[in-house]
Amino acid sequence: MASSIDKAIAKLDQILLAAIGTAPAAPAAAAPTKSLPTSNSTGSASTSSLPAAAAPAAVKAAAGKAAAGKAAEGAREVLTTKAQIKVARIVSAEPLENSAKLLRLQADLGGGDTRQVMAGLAQFISPQQLAGSLVCVASNLKPAKLAGQPSEAMVLAAEAADAAGNIIVRTLLPPEGSQPGDLVHLDGSTC
Repeated sequence: MASSIDKAIAKLDQILLAAIGTAPAAPAAAAPTKSLPTSNSTGSASTSSLPAAAAPAAVKAAAGKAAAGKAAEGAREVLTTKAQIKVARIVSAEPLENSAKLLRLQADLGGGDTRQVMAGLAQFISPQQLAGSLVCVASNLKPAKLAGQPSEAMVLAAEAADAAGNIIVRTLLPPEGSQPGDLVHLDGSTC
């Protein structure tokens, strides 16, 4: 049985495949690269990094055995070579007046790059918890409109059920000592 983080990565793969398509990632200048730890249900970071091999879990389950290998390689390639994951500091967070699910975030991606991000986290994380925190974002997605508002990146988060069956959602935490603009990579990836 796949772990909760494997499921979250697989879901992220599906979103990234749809959002990025075949567009290559923007080149990473001289930004430092970090390994990605995960957030547990208490919000503290674990010290283990995500293996790149965990990325294609949902793709393998959905495809036939012959197609699974090719689909898995495609998903792994998208996650490890095309998606540019950066550390961002949430400068401000506020509920969106016409949505019960969306928060409007201003995210500092370093180097003077501040972006508006619409995040479907309102039911799980308060704006006060997000404001000032460091998160990981997919920074090279095409801008999209959510509830009529532009969104220029995607906050990465994972969900799991607790013992009572309640859904818990936490943002992925960057490694300790990270700064806005640092690039994040998955252990075992070639980028």
